[in-house]
Order: sequence, then C-alpha cells, then structure tokens
Amino acid sequence: MKHLFLTLATITTLLLLLSTPPTTTAANAADNIVYDVIGEPLQAGQAYYMVPYDYSDVGGGGLTWLQKTKVTCAPYYVSQENVNTNFGQKIAFYPQTPGQTDITLSSILNIVFSSFTPPINCPGTSNVWSVAADPATRLNFIELRGSRGTRDLRTWFTIEDVDQGGYKISYCPRNRRVDCGSLGIVSRDFGRWLGVNGTNPLTFVFESEEFFLNKALGTKSYAA
Repeated sequence: MKHLFLTLATITTLLLLLSTPPTTTAANAADNIVYDVIGEPLQAGQAYYMVPYDYSDVGGGGLTWLQKTKVTCAPYYVSQENVNTNFGQKIAFYPQTPGQTDITLSSILNIVFSSFTPPINCPGTSNVWSVAADPATRLNFIELRGSRGTRDLRTWFTIEDVDQGGYKISYCPRNRRVDCGSLGIVSRDFGRWLGVNGTNPLTFVFESEEFFLNKALGTKSYAA
C-alpha cells in the first residue's frame, strides 16, 4: 500500500509538471526576436529597408552600394545615402541555422542586398555583405564579395539590441583576426562607408516593403 501511494504521488506530480505552460521559456524566446518598426517579427529572406533609428544623429539615410573608384570591376562597398530622405536599397537576412524563420538576437546570419545584381563580367562580386580589410587605412569596410551559407567568417553578422531603442549590427568572428565591433559610418574618400568599429556606430530599425510604401504614400504614420 505504501508503494501504491508513492506511485500515485509521483504520477500526480508528473501530470502537474506536464500541464504547466512553459511561460518563462516562451517569454524568453519572444524577447530574443528582432522586430520591425510596427512590431512584426523580422522574417528570414524577406526584404527590408534598414534605416537609422534617429536620422538627426547621423545626417544620412538608408544603405546602398557604391564603388570607391570607376575602375572596371572595382569592389562594391556598402555605403550610406547622403540625405535622410533617401531610404536606400532593400536588404534581406539569412540565418546560419537551417529552417529558422524568425530573425533572433545574436543569431549568426548573412546580410544581402536583395535587389543587387552582380555584373557578370566581374567574378567574385556578389550581393552578400563581407568584411574586407583596407591595408591603407587599417580599417575594415563592408564590401559585396561574400557567399551566402558558406563557412567564410567574413560574411557572418549578428543583430543586437540597443537599450536606447533600435538595433545594431555586430561582427565578431571566432578566429578574432580582426577587431570585434558594431557597424558604423566612416566618412572618407568622398563617401559615407559602412565599416566595423566605425567612427559613428549606427543604430538601425527595419521597415518592411509594405510599410515603406504606405509611409511613402502617407497612409500610415511612422512610429519607430
């Protein structure tokens, strides 16, 4: 009889544990999701405009691609539009983890310009962001020469939360051959270039295509 009561008690305890909803786990998972400006989870492979959280802090607009020289097949670099009324080009995120649909904080991912078509006569050029060291300046800029889904550590970034609002893009390869840091703007060579440990670290928000079009048409208010 004693063993019977112990068995019944054990079964009751297990049933209680199984029936208790994992609220803490669910809340933690929700806290790790990256959201766009209207509170929707950022989706892998979907196009977004990545724009400054506070335009008044940086003076520029969204992100685009640009060559530093007019030499044929010169590398394309990620740069910031000079005026804040230009929201730049569409960007998509692809997590390293297969099957991941929601973009989460600190998850390793590739970043691509979804509307950039590499010139067919320029091998190596792609739409994937990659960190490239500049020996002349000893700075690390973001160029378009990566491959999505490879083991190339130069192409893997993370999105991190910022206490004051918005998000930052971080780069910290495991081999630590370059300095870890957030992406920011480096103003030089007649341009505003995106680089690691930039002189002006940049805080971003993400706007979906639908939201961007509604904002442009004035049919929805902008509330970052």
